[in-house]
Amino acid sequence: MSTDQTLAVCSSCGTQYDEVAPATCAISHDPRSSLRGKPLSWTTLAELRTRHRNVFGEEAGLVGFTTEPSFAFRQRGFLVPWRGSNLMWDCMALLDDETVARIEEQGGLAGIAISHPHFYTTMVEWAQRFDCPVYLHEDDRGWVVRHDERLRFWSRETHDLGEELTVIRTGGHFAGSQVLHIASKATVLVSDAVVLTTDPDHVSFEYSWAQFLPLDEQAVRGIADAFEPFEFETLVGGWWGHVVPKGGKEMIRRSAERYISAVRGELSARTLPAPGEERR
Repeated sequence: MSTDQTLAVCSSCGTQYDEVAPATCAISHDPRSSLRGKPLSWTTLAELRTRHRNVFGEEAGLVGFTTEPSFAFRQRGFLVPWRGSNLMWDCMALLDDETVARIEEQGGLAGIAISHPHFYTTMVEWAQRFDCPVYLHEDDRGWVVRHDERLRFWSRETHDLGEELTVIRTGGHFAGSQVLHIASKATVLVSDAVVLTTDPDHVSFEYSWAQFLPLDEQAVRGIADAFEPFEFETLVGGWWGHVVPKGGKEMIRRSAERYISAVRGELSARTLPAPGEERR
């Protein structure tokens, strides 16, 4: 496999740098990171391949995969059928021959779109290996630490990829946080832009779910408004089991209103409905 195995990869978050060993990792030590405070150490792709492998499965009608033993943010990637091939949604740090073979069996990659900088990882390696573009929002350009001509930065609020796929800028978690709307499946892949919780009636929104830092009213309204032009039922997060199978659009609406009530100080236990009441 033709990759640069000498470049530094953060052992915490999986971000690959242009340098052999930077003084620090901007992603791991950002306040939004659940890895903040862990000792700084570095690895390489070559080392990762000796200790980890990518495991494939299926959820919400899509082929997904994640790295085992768990690495970085334990995120999951998806292969979304597109242009006679696939668009990969989000990115794993580990890229090896076995993974390439499995993806080629599924039709290969015609493009990659990544929700936010926590999952940029080794995206340049992937883009070079499959010779495909990576779609990122312009607002997060400053978080890119390894550059390549295949990185495609888009601006404004939506970017139509064709064949019923649209990336939507939500902002919030990161200024350029984006989600993927799959019209043919009435599904949105949300990653960290919308936080899927154990509550069957609500989702949530955070600047940093790891550090419990909330968003303000304007940011939450902006996220909710970004979804309004699109029809969908299913929400799919960035980890196995994080799926809302139906009612996702209405769930975002009511969750945004509840969140705004909370940050205004208007929410109390006395105003909350009984369990399941909202769904009746």
